[in-house]
Amino acid sequence: RYIDGTVLEPGFELDELVSPVLALERYIGATGDRGILSEARVLKGLELIVKRLAAERHPETALYSTFLQPTDDEIVYPYLTYDNVLVWRALLALAELLPERYAGLRAEAELVRAAVYEHCVFDGMFAWSVDLEGRHNVYDEPPGSLQLLPYYGFCSGTDEVWRKTAAHI
Repeated sequence: RYIDGTVLEPGFELDELVSPVLALERYIGATGDRGILSEARVLKGLELIVKRLAAERHPETALYSTFLQPTDDEIVYPYLTYDNVLVWRALLALAELLPERYAGLRAEAELVRAAVYEHCVFDGMFAWSVDLEGRHNVYDEPPGSLQLLPYYGFCSGTDEVWRKTAAHI
């Protein structure tokens, strides 16, 4: 908030919505503590995340919108490639961690991956953000760098689209 009480950077951040899922996946991977998945508050939190995530999905294309970038700056176009890669990873994590509840999210994850390659690639590189009407911007920032896509397993370090993107950055 500003000193006068007005809200600073009001708006939704897609990366912040899915980050607890990614943190939970890493925690369980590091500790093997799957017991946390039976805690009511964890399950309730995951349900809230999935519900809010569904509200940000484009009605026809498996891309999810955001209002703010990972740096908390306003977006140019609503569909950030990096954020949608995080969504892809979170959907896969939910399907793997709680298959009895979220097995169907694996198919949605693959739709997101296909949508990123279909709508977020221009001139052989990943765009920073797109509007699904043909406009895009080329940009990168450390908190949500497109260079991290192989780290999340979205593509390999030999993927030609990623290599061209990384070379441009």
